[in-house]
Amino acid sequence: MNRRAFLKNTALAMGAFAFSDYAIKKYEPLLSFSTLGCPDWTLEKIIGFAVDYGYQGLEVRGLLRQLDLTKATEFSTAQNRAVTVTRMREHDLKFVSLRSSATLHFARGTERQRNLDEGKRFIDLAQQIDCPFVRVYQIRGLRFMSAAVWLFW
Repeated sequence: MNRRAFLKNTALAMGAFAFSDYAIKKYEPLLSFSTLGCPDWTLEKIIGFAVDYGYQGLEVRGLLRQLDLTKATEFSTAQNRAVTVTRMREHDLKFVSLRSSATLHFARGTERQRNLDEGKRFIDLAQQIDCPFVRVYQIRGLRFMSAAVWLFW
């Protein structure tokens, strides 16, 4: 491929990318709080508090002390997830992040696979409830390297 063909193909690809769903969208932070600070509250109480105090979003770490959100009643079935998303939308609230217990510092073995599986379950849940971020815990010994970089390292 010569330089002209390369530039032409690159320009076409960039133009297609700019008009696709993958185009980078401006992220506007929302005033949010974490459910970590209210471990004994129901989702209804959490939503009520958010509305009363002018919050726009929720970071969900757990509900009623259940930290594995895929097992929490509000997220355990497709029907429950739909009801939960509807409740959030009715109050103009958004999920801003899900926090898992997954840690990514295990090099190999069953512990690594268990943590990867948990992370994947949370990613699937986030996609189903239109939540843009999933948080995993720090990678021990790699303080300056992000989890995303580490996964492909």
